[in-house]
Amino acid sequence: MNIMSRAFLFLILLLLAMPAFGHDIAVSQPDARGGWLLLENPPGESGEGLSEHAGDPGMPAPDPLGWPHGDGSPAGGYPQTELWHFDATKGSYTRATHFLSPTNVAFQRTLVAVLTIEGQPYVLHYDPYLTLSKGQNQLLRVDDKSPNASGKVPTDAIVFSSNDFIDAPAVSPDNKRIAFRAFTFVDGKFLITLRVYDVSDWKLLAESAPRTFARPVWIDNESLAAIAWDASGLPQAPQRDTSRSYSLGIVESHTPQPGKLLRLDLQDNALATSELLKGEFPPDRYTDTIQRDPFGHGLIVARKDGDGVVVELREPKQDGETVEVARFELWRGCSVSMQRVRLAGVRTVERARTFVISDLYRWDEIEIPTPEGEVRRILPGDDKLEVKDVLLPEFSPDGHGGLIDLGRGVLGLLEPVMNPDFDAETKDRDNTQLLRHTLSILSWPGCDTMQNPRVLQSLSKLVRRFSEIGEIRSTILAFDIKIAGNGGQNEKNGRMIELYGANGRKGKGRIRTEDNLGGEWIVQSISEQKTDAAKDDYYDCVGVGGDMRKRAADTVGKAYDDLITQLEARKLLILTGVEKDADHGGLTFIRRDYYRDPNSGATWRTWVFVKYGREIEGGGRERVIVRFVADLPIGSAGDWKFPHAIAQVQLRFALANGKGGADTELTFEPDRYVALPNLVDQATKPENKRAPDLLLPKVFRIYQRDDKGKLIEQLRATAVTKEFDHPAQFVKSARITPGYEVPLVAFKKEQFTEKQR
Repeated sequence: MNIMSRAFLFLILLLLAMPAFGHDIAVSQPDARGGWLLLENPPGESGEGLSEHAGDPGMPAPDPLGWPHGDGSPAGGYPQTELWHFDATKGSYTRATHFLSPTNVAFQRTLVAVLTIEGQPYVLHYDPYLTLSKGQNQLLRVDDKSPNASGKVPTDAIVFSSNDFIDAPAVSPDNKRIAFRAFTFVDGKFLITLRVYDVSDWKLLAESAPRTFARPVWIDNESLAAIAWDASGLPQAPQRDTSRSYSLGIVESHTPQPGKLLRLDLQDNALATSELLKGEFPPDRYTDTIQRDPFGHGLIVARKDGDGVVVELREPKQDGETVEVARFELWRGCSVSMQRVRLAGVRTVERARTFVISDLYRWDEIEIPTPEGEVRRILPGDDKLEVKDVLLPEFSPDGHGGLIDLGRGVLGLLEPVMNPDFDAETKDRDNTQLLRHTLSILSWPGCDTMQNPRVLQSLSKLVRRFSEIGEIRSTILAFDIKIAGNGGQNEKNGRMIELYGANGRKGKGRIRTEDNLGGEWIVQSISEQKTDAAKDDYYDCVGVGGDMRKRAADTVGKAYDDLITQLEARKLLILTGVEKDADHGGLTFIRRDYYRDPNSGATWRTWVFVKYGREIEGGGRERVIVRFVADLPIGSAGDWKFPHAIAQVQLRFALANGKGGADTELTFEPDRYVALPNLVDQATKPENKRAPDLLLPKVFRIYQRDDKGKLIEQLRATAVTKEFDHPAQFVKSARITPGYEVPLVAFKKEQFTEKQR
């Protein structure tokens, strides 16, 4: 079989097998300090942050939906993945393998699952081009030689090879056996079997008859349990309903599917199969549907019951006893440890769908010695079950993702987010993923895909657009302003125009503002003259016929301070360099949060980032805290064209004299955006060769609390996007176009300070 045929068949296999990659590729049995992760194309040797390449279904390593996918070359390829170790005590990453050659033309190797046996890490390896000549699939032992392999797989690391694709490794409780799900190509189609190996010599012990198996779990050291689906193929996890032409139509990917819960016992080099339960079970694309109870009570099983999902402790035998543990409207996974069982699902809480984790604590287990010296553990009756619900509204209740069991009680949460590359208005929308995912590991502080601002840069069109544009030298912005007066009884309406230049004293720039909020037009401007800020030139004029007056900064007082403050606040809001660390002007992730918009009353899940500026005399630093919306596009405000936008900003910035700080909060409408053009390109280049538009929020508000604590809108600013008239005395052509890269020749001082520009 030639290379192209193998690649084509493997792609077909993946389309059948894609639920296998739900989370096996993320983290396996954590060790005492942290755990193991597979990262795709990790960002440098340091592996800073969990990165956008964490092994999950939406930002996958690998992504079966996209294999082979493009690597920038016409031929495409397979995702490059390496095994990393995360040290939870230090919050740092270390590369554990180095099997990828930097000179590869096509991606020739992919690590697809990691597991540990008595602390020893192993990894499944896919070799589509048979570079090892021992089959396309291997199980590799990870040792001290792996980080120095320089693109070569050490031959002594190969435990065994297989021509059939294997996945979903499950290690027995005594660490002596391991089970895989195997996909075998027979008579033109793939059949799924379960295979069990002895880890002492890696010989095949037993293999099941073909069934459409979900991921297996061990009941004990001699028996397995697995769901076998009634369908001929594994359940898929569609992201949206493609039959709905004018709506995104998010589909619930955990909808229970018909199948049977089976028990498979090792007997005479075979797996004897018996049926435990027939019903409908949630697919294990993202989460576990069944888990082994570590106290020997059998299995934790989720199944459809009525309009919801019931979770039970079930004896692993026919007609075995069951104990109901929890009920959910929608299922989102489970995790077990020696002290507790944690179950995740969605319930309606105060009329809102909410992500809920139900904790079943195990402290009240009763130990009863038997005559044979064994110990029986008895679960208390229903009235003594201690189940506590933990509400996590900051995590998505939508139909994809969920809680994943990483071992030893360590939890991971996959949550769906909007893919900014999806455009519902294009013809290719049916071939574009609507959703991507972020991964948070709750037990490891800082182990979150959002920890790395490169993820934000990847997900948010706003942030990515700043990166695409690069350094912005000049910007002209215009706003229609409404200011509440007399306790909100009347308003001042007017327009404000702001012109910024990046060149200037110590890189602090220049600024000019014009507004008619007081009736007449007032113009204020600063321009660098000296290296001493107190000796800068300040210009102002009042009224259409007023003359520009030049004054020294140290004689101007608050007006000058306000302009400098405004400029510094704007500089903090500029998102260029977002991927840098805080000391170099970038954003740093703080937490996931839940935010209520005071204008619309809408609630959004948000990612909270901070960006720091200069030190403030008297203590502290300038900072901007930004809340980016994490919700799906159909979440709170309809179909958003620019997902993951800014919802709110908290600013603290130094006054011009550096001897104090000011605080303010800006609230945005995240579903309303403007796209401002490059004004130089607009005048000189054809449309298809212009730089990308600068995306900015269209509306922002400032609120203050009244004497009763109620938020009252004090200011509303709406961005002006089209060319507009302006008094000829202030603009030579009497017309202004908002945008960036304002075509000011050499950015001369006069163009910021004179009436005519």
